Amino acid sequence: MRSSLPLNDPEYRENQIGIQMLSKNLYEQLFPQRGPGASPDQVNFSRKLLKDFDLLGKTQAPLGEVKLELPKLLGSNIEDHFTILGLEQCHPYLDMATSFCSPKVAPPAYPKTWSQTPGWTRYNADGSAESVPYPDADAIVFDTEVLYKLSPLPVMAVALSETHWYSWTTADLFSRDKPFRDLIPLGQPDRPKVIIGHHVAFDRARIKEEYQVESTQYAFIDTLSLHCAVGGLSSQQRSTWMMSKKAELSFKEDPIQHEMFKLHQEKWIAHGSLNSLKATAELYLGKNIDKSTRDMFDTLNKEDIIQSFQECMRYCADDVLTTYELYRKLFPKFRLKAPHPVSFAGMLHMGKSYLTTTKEWKNYVISSEKKCREYRERVSEILMSRIQDAFHKEEIADVQDDPWLKHLDWTRKEHRITKRTDPNDPRLGRPKWFRDLYNTKTKTIQLSLSKRVVPYLLRLQWKGYPLYHSAGFGWLYRVPVREAGSIKTPPVTFSASADDKTYDPKAVEDSAHVYFRVPHKDGENVNCGNPLGKSYLPAFEEGTLTSNCPEALEILKLNAKCSYWISARRRVIDQFVVWQDGGEIDLGEIKSSNDQAVGVILPLAIAMGTVTRRAVEPMWMTAANASEKRIGSELKAMIRPPSGYKFIGADVDSQELWISSLLGDAQFGIHGATPIGFMTLQGAKALKTDLHSTTGAILGISRDHAKVFNYSRIYGASVHYAVQLLLQHNPGITKAEATEKAEALYKQTKGLTSKMIQPWNSKFFFGGSESHMFNALGSIAKSDEPRTPVLGCAIPDTLNPANVGNEYYRSRVNWAVQSSGVDYLHLLLVSIHYLFRRMGISGRFLLSIHDEVRFLVKEEDEVPASLALHISNLWVRALFASRVGIHDLPLSVSFFSCVDIDHCLRKEVYMNCVTPSNSAPIDVGFSLSIYQTLAQVEAWKQSRSIGSIYGDEVPTVARLEQAFLEEAKQLTGPAAPPAKRAAVQDLDWTFAQMLKSQREIGLLASLVGLGRHSPAIFEALEGPRQPGWDTESVLQDLLERSRAGSMRVLKHSAASRRGTFQGRKANGTLSPPAN
Repeated sequence: MRSSLPLNDPEYRENQIGIQMLSKNLYEQLFPQRGPGASPDQVNFSRKLLKDFDLLGKTQAPLGEVKLELPKLLGSNIEDHFTILGLEQCHPYLDMATSFCSPKVAPPAYPKTWSQTPGWTRYNADGSAESVPYPDADAIVFDTEVLYKLSPLPVMAVALSETHWYSWTTADLFSRDKPFRDLIPLGQPDRPKVIIGHHVAFDRARIKEEYQVESTQYAFIDTLSLHCAVGGLSSQQRSTWMMSKKAELSFKEDPIQHEMFKLHQEKWIAHGSLNSLKATAELYLGKNIDKSTRDMFDTLNKEDIIQSFQECMRYCADDVLTTYELYRKLFPKFRLKAPHPVSFAGMLHMGKSYLTTTKEWKNYVISSEKKCREYRERVSEILMSRIQDAFHKEEIADVQDDPWLKHLDWTRKEHRITKRTDPNDPRLGRPKWFRDLYNTKTKTIQLSLSKRVVPYLLRLQWKGYPLYHSAGFGWLYRVPVREAGSIKTPPVTFSASADDKTYDPKAVEDSAHVYFRVPHKDGENVNCGNPLGKSYLPAFEEGTLTSNCPEALEILKLNAKCSYWISARRRVIDQFVVWQDGGEIDLGEIKSSNDQAVGVILPLAIAMGTVTRRAVEPMWMTAANASEKRIGSELKAMIRPPSGYKFIGADVDSQELWISSLLGDAQFGIHGATPIGFMTLQGAKALKTDLHSTTGAILGISRDHAKVFNYSRIYGASVHYAVQLLLQHNPGITKAEATEKAEALYKQTKGLTSKMIQPWNSKFFFGGSESHMFNALGSIAKSDEPRTPVLGCAIPDTLNPANVGNEYYRSRVNWAVQSSGVDYLHLLLVSIHYLFRRMGISGRFLLSIHDEVRFLVKEEDEVPASLALHISNLWVRALFASRVGIHDLPLSVSFFSCVDIDHCLRKEVYMNCVTPSNSAPIDVGFSLSIYQTLAQVEAWKQSRSIGSIYGDEVPTVARLEQAFLEEAKQLTGPAAPPAKRAAVQDLDWTFAQMLKSQREIGLLASLVGLGRHSPAIFEALEGPRQPGWDTESVLQDLLERSRAGSMRVLKHSAASRRGTFQGRKANGTLSPPAN
């Protein structure tokens, strides 16, 4: 909300470059301890940099001031505040997890016989066994097994505590005619317990108590997640690791060769592995586990499991013991990698995702299946019609004159008619291309858009030219020789040798045409395998891929509409939905009604599923937004709250872009000091002045495509990758044009790369609008042990420079950005959890999708919940700024742009989610900005006659704040940077990145080596200069004066340096000016 208030409002504040900062009342509450702020030199440098990029003074109209009494910070500052919150939410789970990690006794021995008694059985040290309602322990390792072809419900489970083994069996295993119906009880949902597993989300989905709407006090620790944070593999490393392990196995039989191979193996390979239990056990335990018994659960017959019951239960127990041993190795390593209590607490919150749905879920699946089947039948009908047209054309004309049909094999096979011949066999008398479509098992013609004959039957064209398939080059388009000059991409060249893959007898003989590849998203040298594939939908929509056959347009549209459901169908149908039907499952306060059945899905989320510690989930974290062009794309909107509840959530605006630019701004001590920082804070999507809109306009691509381009650049992508993106999203551009545009943009943004030079001892970027940001990220990536700047989380061993040297630099930059984003998310979850409890809000965590958070709350709590989210974002942003040494915050990013309150899960509250499978628009939700929230809060308080919305402090938090001792502070990881003025050496580094050429940097380095530093040099550059002199000329003059011993240049003001300068000497040096 932009304000018309005068800038002399007592609440109004702006920084040294004109960016509006926190309202005065918020600033005083958030930053009671303040550093000295930016020095005059840093301010001058920033103003110069912004002026060079034509940004200085281009600030937006001020926002309305925010007057809000916040809950008092815990401790003495924002950093203490989050440390205390993290410690409180870790308790008692961190103590339990640590204790269980180092027990005083060895794990108990296996039971001699596993009980088949339904329910839980405990095995005692004396060899006896007894039925128990649930494992009575603070911490257990837990694993479940299912007959997945019969049901997702559990068949058996094993748990291990410090003192006992436990097993669980469903009674339905021994009832041949009954389906599986049982979930596993763990008991005492209000008692804190630690439950450990490998991909523990799978096992959590089989625990009965986890389906209650009131969150249990169980904490789930996933050894797979711990491994990803300690020794996981980046996407660039995975294939190398697999090839290396395969090669290593080939030398196993020869010990000498094997040792030689390991000596020459890349160092990081010994520190990482894939994520499976087998791979991680081999890495950390040196243990080769046998997983062959798992195949026994690949059965449709319960009797198979009953007959092998002891073996199956032992297999489950073996996995539990391996997981326990793995946990004891991994957990201490993880605590060293992620020492801040918020990192541990945030991981626990991420392990508790919870989705609710209604009867609309079943209707959605039925509707999507029906609509997809209808469209596919229509596709088959059209294709059969095209086949009949092809047969008819052969009858009345020579198909060899047809640009498409002539490439089909029209040879026919003589069929001997015998008694066994089926007169209705559709192959009889038909050409070979048709006979090849026949499926002998189903005795039907198998038609799909993946068949190679289909583009010919549909008469497809690229840019108006007929398509042609070559075995060596995939799908091509044929251009007459006289028109080939208009095509900007290079043609393919066929081999004249029949032994080569690129030999094509038809194309070699065709002297009238030139052949060009149908472009592929991965580059101009990659073959197009299927022009009807999903990646070619944009080309069809833009009119690049066309057909002169009317039915072809229809079939392409139908195929496009089916593509999403075809790819997502199996994952949707396999979703494990637990319904509250007839009281079998207790969902707590959620009550079903005749017309509103309630179902719960526990997503199979891996809390830290990548090397960057991002969460991973196969369905909900990758689900697309609803589109009127895609069947089933309303998937997310089928997640609905039960009656009396709402979904509430928000997106963190430009989260990773803001974090990255903040690191660059920190060199100046000012928010928005760099061009990228300024655009992030002041750019407006509506005005097309934000970074993504600006980049899109420069490159001639959409804002959404520019967003991909920008983030890939921030993550360290090369110019080559940028060229591929441009070619993919701008089909009319040539590779040369794309390269020219990409290089120009990289020079403008990332800048040029310097040579190795003293005193900075490393290469760096300079001269670009984003150079300071990239150098800040690079300084993290190149450090001895890269850590995130806020919570101090360390990079996995597989990417540590000690193990990779200078390799995988892009992955390390990517890690610095995305892992900082995970810090942001963990801080946000911890803050919201605290405020929900303090404000008496009945709600729980629903789901997080990268920079989105969603919660399930009661309707009567939606207003205070909205405020809790806004305050949490404010606190987290303040901590980020404080940790990089800037004790202030721009008002524009302090709060969420809006908090969404909705009755379904969707990206935006106004989306109607109409799709081919859902014709009924879903009612819109609503959003609350901070200003709207504060107005609603006042009405909410008045209606309840209460003074403060916050309530009393949470008792456990209050006690911990009082006991906040030095020992607790030591858990926070690296200390916050001390508040101090920038040293002259830091200013030299900041200034060097602003220069425009390597020559200028070399001159600056020489001046610094002589003890002349950037503040005085900058003053000289900004002062009067001889006409025609550029920055290099002034720096050269300063260097000559310094070498000659003249101190006047650095001591006198700019005005005192006016005078007559001598010209350059013939050798290019500058003579000292006359006295």
